[in-house]
Amino acid sequence: MVDFAKLLNQPPKPPPIVSQLVIAITGHRPHKLASPGTVTATKLNGDGYEWGNPLRVAIRERIREETERLLARPRESRGKMSAMHLESYLRQVKWVDGFTPGLDPIALSGIALGIDQDACGVWFRMGMPYVAVIPFPGQESRWPASSRDTYAKVLAKAAGIVYVSPNKPASDYEAGQMLLKRDEWLCCACDELIAVWDGSRGGTSHTVRYYERMCNLAVRIDPREVS
Repeated sequence: MVDFAKLLNQPPKPPPIVSQLVIAITGHRPHKLASPGTVTATKLNGDGYEWGNPLRVAIRERIREETERLLARPRESRGKMSAMHLESYLRQVKWVDGFTPGLDPIALSGIALGIDQDACGVWFRMGMPYVAVIPFPGQESRWPASSRDTYAKVLAKAAGIVYVSPNKPASDYEAGQMLLKRDEWLCCACDELIAVWDGSRGGTSHTVRYYERMCNLAVRIDPREVS
């Protein structure tokens, strides 16, 4: 029999210690990140897959600026999620040896090609630890060898890793559903979402709308307005 009197007399548990600010990123893949004038009949993606193309360089600077703006806000105004809620997600993260999460801000990224990886590079250079939020093991398995190499380097610098699904998908449809669950995990585990979104339909639009239904407005960077 449960001794309810004993349970009621127990001192309350201390609140969980979680970061004062958790920032997540969502954004387009390289095929939507071509610089103006580079798309041709023979080069449909333009220079979108080139890390140093002018548009991606400018967007990375905007991500840095928006991150610094969020970090500069007064501590008491940071964070929309309760500590208990955030702790329920962050406890799923496997932190790398030598890193102990505390009150300092952290970032979340799906580390997919394009904006996800660009943001990781920005945060790493800022000295801000980031967590790789991976939809399923082997998400990079169909990528070209050079992209897999870059993925491995970004993953190696992460402060923590979480697999939203521990299993590989059995079909393309299942993979798509796991990607959506990854996006929703990001929304649930962050205080602020930076969205690099041109208004088109796709995974980024799903993430923005999901986040704005449950929280507040995302910090939006429209590639069409970046120069």
